[in-house]
Amino acid sequence: MNRSEGRLLSTEHPHAAGIHRPRVHFSPARDWMNDPNGLVHLDGVYHLFFQHNPLGHDWGNMSWGHATSRDLLHWRELPVAIPCAPDEQIYSGSVVIDRQNSSGLGAPSPAPDAPPLLVAVYTSVDAGGTQAQALAFSHDGGDVWQKYAGNPVLDRGSREFRDPKVFAYTPAGGDGETLWIMVAVEAVDRQVLVYSSPDLRSWVFESAVGPLGPEGVVWECPDLFPLPIDGEPGRETWVMLLSTNRLDEAGDAVDSSMTYLIGDFDGHRFVPDDAEAWPTLDHGRDFYAAVTFHDAPADRRIALAWAGNWQYAARTPTAPWRGAMSLPWELGLTRTADGLVLRRSLPPESRALTAGGADGRDVLLAPGTPVRLDAGRYVVLEVDWDPAPGAGLEIDLLGSIRVRYAKASGELSVERADPSPSVHPGFAAVGRAAVALDDGRLRLLVVVDGCVVEIVAGGGTVVFTDLVFAASGSAAVVVATDGGSGRVTATPIPVAARQEAGA
Repeated sequence: MNRSEGRLLSTEHPHAAGIHRPRVHFSPARDWMNDPNGLVHLDGVYHLFFQHNPLGHDWGNMSWGHATSRDLLHWRELPVAIPCAPDEQIYSGSVVIDRQNSSGLGAPSPAPDAPPLLVAVYTSVDAGGTQAQALAFSHDGGDVWQKYAGNPVLDRGSREFRDPKVFAYTPAGGDGETLWIMVAVEAVDRQVLVYSSPDLRSWVFESAVGPLGPEGVVWECPDLFPLPIDGEPGRETWVMLLSTNRLDEAGDAVDSSMTYLIGDFDGHRFVPDDAEAWPTLDHGRDFYAAVTFHDAPADRRIALAWAGNWQYAARTPTAPWRGAMSLPWELGLTRTADGLVLRRSLPPESRALTAGGADGRDVLLAPGTPVRLDAGRYVVLEVDWDPAPGAGLEIDLLGSIRVRYAKASGELSVERADPSPSVHPGFAAVGRAAVALDDGRLRLLVVVDGCVVEIVAGGGTVVFTDLVFAASGSAAVVVATDGGSGRVTATPIPVAARQEAGA
């Protein structure tokens, strides 16, 4: 099946109906989805590959699904890119553009206008459970994939060696040889292993990061990249993303979360600035396995995560589809009183979500006069509040999530209720984070899109991502304050945004 024959994910699809289906957060038309894989930008198109069970809405038969977008809001789902086989599961990994054919996997005589070679580096799991790294390649821009005959290319004989993220590295000054760098985890050992290769086929071990940080977790889905520092021209540093899954004594998931490390990378070794620091990347319960797009325009770092949590992922009430992605977020580094902090913002491609739009509302916020919106299941709120001394702000989302900010404490809290019928005993939760005012004002971005809620504060330095499964008929969003003044801008997310836009 070619790209033009892909699934059109709109409300006209027989499985698109249902109150929990997002409009701008990608979700599969049917069946199971978890980690984003192989994120790559090529010729104006963003490619999202993802962990997928094409045979059911529970985890299993791990394969790579595939979707594309030009604006990171409108997605077209394509046929399964790399399917599992009786003797091989296809776990997470990454895709790179091998423009120089360093791997030797390119077409023998490519046409002058042929797309560049794409190489997927993924974790291959054999029938005995051994996890090793393998290659697949595409000559047609990502539609059709072929597995490398020499797989696996890196095998440690381990059952926990997975999630390779690969990127090209050239030494500072550009004088040295450009190599491919791989970071992958030994999950239970809490280590990120660093390898290098000239050709994506032969790999040399360079170093290991860890174990460090909290015990009782497994590490997954690493990413490593440089980022410039806001307001400090010419200065950049390296960031390592890590997903951590906390397990109980029986080996069952208790919680899933993400952290990041800031440090230096010289092509051989990543050294954290502070190995004791373990900052939370997202204060909600449902932001996991985030990685960044390879070759995004203007060297930007755009990250995408699975909006899910292993504790209750198998019980979310959305069958016959199960799983959604976060919005894509552009990453930056900003210096605060506590040091460098990772921040998120909407990339330019996605900013049509905000600023009111043709059907938007702009309402004044005043004490004793709650702002009520009855189209709240698909809406983007921008809140700008100038609090009086000791005042508080409260936002009720669909009767399922309550957001509170108290000026006195400077704390933002997000309380989520477990719906009825219950998703999981651990679903109800309260997240908290300190949020400093910006010139004396609190500014929030709140995205409510079906079953996914994302709340951004502190200039993008504090984010909550939470799933919500509000009952049918719960479509109200209410914003209220007991002191101060402000403004609420509400932009509805239109049904049309769920349709494909030429990707």
